[in-house]
Amino acid sequence: MALQSSITETRQHFTGQLVCNSAYWRIDQIIWNKQGLTFVVNAYATNQGPMLYSDKFSFAPELDGDNFIKQAYQFLKTLPEFSDAADC
Repeated sequence: MALQSSITETRQHFTGQLVCNSAYWRIDQIIWNKQGLTFVVNAYATNQGPMLYSDKFSFAPELDGDNFIKQAYQFLKTLPEFSDAADC
């Protein structure tokens, strides 16, 4: 499972913005502890392409719900920056 969504980035020492209209967002790391679940999601130009961006998020999963990875993707889709994301 992954998400597809656009990404717009600015980089230090560059003018303008980097835009990828169909970035491939994949959860690449999950850390579970007593406080909840933290995961790292990375954006790639394609599913095999170079990494464009990385971010970390945390939430409290439902222990009797779907698997934690699926819950993490569902959590991402509740955030404004992923509101237009499609499953892929």
